[in-house]
Amino acid sequence: MFCDDFEDGDADGWLVALGSGTDFSVVVDGSYVYRQGVTGTDGWDLAVAGEGWTDQSVEARIKPLAFGTDGYAALVGRYSASGNGECGYFLAVGGEGEIALGKRVNGVDSVLGSAVCAGTEANTWYGLRLDMVGTTLYGYVNGALVLVASDSSCASGSVGVGSVGASFEADDVRVVLLEPGPGPEPGPEAGPEPGPEPGPEPGPEPGPEPGPEPGPEPGPEPGPEPGPEPGAEPGAEPSPDGGPRDGQNACLYDWRNTACGYTCTSQTQDDRAWCRVYLDCYFEHGCGPSTCGGQDDICGVNVIGRGLWPRDIANSVYACLGCP
Repeated sequence: MFCDDFEDGDADGWLVALGSGTDFSVVVDGSYVYRQGVTGTDGWDLAVAGEGWTDQSVEARIKPLAFGTDGYAALVGRYSASGNGECGYFLAVGGEGEIALGKRVNGVDSVLGSAVCAGTEANTWYGLRLDMVGTTLYGYVNGALVLVASDSSCASGSVGVGSVGASFEADDVRVVLLEPGPGPEPGPEAGPEPGPEPGPEPGPEPGPEPGPEPGPEPGPEPGPEPGPEPGAEPGAEPSPDGGPRDGQNACLYDWRNTACGYTCTSQTQDDRAWCRVYLDCYFEHGCGPSTCGGQDDICGVNVIGRGLWPRDIANSVYACLGCP
């Protein structure tokens, strides 16, 4: 894991890979931030840190200061440059609301996907996040998943912040390593493997077994637990015809097996993996963030009790799926 908020007042560990090193500096903008202060350059200005990360989630706050013609500021992942060539992925914010997910290979930039987000402007902080798992890329802006693409060009590399024809500031850069493939369901805390299931007792228990054990009648089966356990699958029971039951949110049926759902199922940290419980709650109760996701609603943070971070991941999956 890598994290830099520049509060030490320097950029130790960062290397200017493209552009002029004099264009980058640590300055104060409320707190210490990393600034690239030149707008009019035609090519990339890029600073990178770390190396060799493969499946990773990189995120940073990026504040464009000024845009030149067709300029953009970007978060970069899996960037490498050596005698074997140059390769990296970027998530970029442009001056007219453009969001682009792209790659740079041997000096050539290619857009893999694009979108338009209303209200993108200079001198505003944006939370950018780029998840790279295997050949699948996920681009987020302010916590919302906006772009998904697939590409196999760049296998591993560094995190970076950069721009083309734009000046910008960066802060709170973080890298979290991800596991390839769907992450585990957030069940009970992992402990040592219990070993093989115990088999049948080697012989009858000593003592008579004349009949049923004495004691009270068994009575009705105990009811459900009052709240969802981390590994529970609330709402996962389908109707007899294989689809959602009446009253469930059909838009979330089988969400785990969608490209959007992978944003949640790939999470392995406990504080994020609870996104599954929020999504299953929406599914089970036939509702969504706007109807039952308020703080004190049935699927809200005060009821589920697992914080805002997994809730925000769940809501980004919900939006990605186009659920109403």
